Amino acid sequence: MAAEPAGPWAFTDPRRDHSTTPHTDEHTMVLVEQTVECLVLLRSPMQLGDAGATIAALVSLAAQIDNRLPDAVTEARDQGYTWDAIASRLATTTTTARRRPHPMEAAPRNRLNEPPQQIENPRPPAPRVHFATNI
Repeated sequence: MAAEPAGPWAFTDPRRDHSTTPHTDEHTMVLVEQTVECLVLLRSPMQLGDAGATIAALVSLAAQIDNRLPDAVTEARDQGYTWDAIASRLATTTTTARRRPHPMEAAPRNRLNEPPQQIENPRPPAPRVHFATNI
């Protein structure tokens, strides 16, 4: 009996379903790394590799994910998912999943035409320095 192929020739069963519970793996890690790199390059190309730019990109992605979850839960309910199945995918209990905010509770937003929003900084802004010029 021949050994199973490894590397790029190793195939997995396309009928598998790894969406029932959240988990991190090599695929998730690579996708997040590439997404952060792309976001830094789009926003400030000269900051690629800077830890501060990476942090800002990660926080932006986390905020965007948090904003999209209520819509995804509503869509799952519309597609017939039970609260137990949704809770499993959220890695929480059914009761907690039901308590999550839903899009119907918030004002409707058109996310595609919405201008980018800056995440609030808890620190007060630094004082501005005004220079007097003699003309």
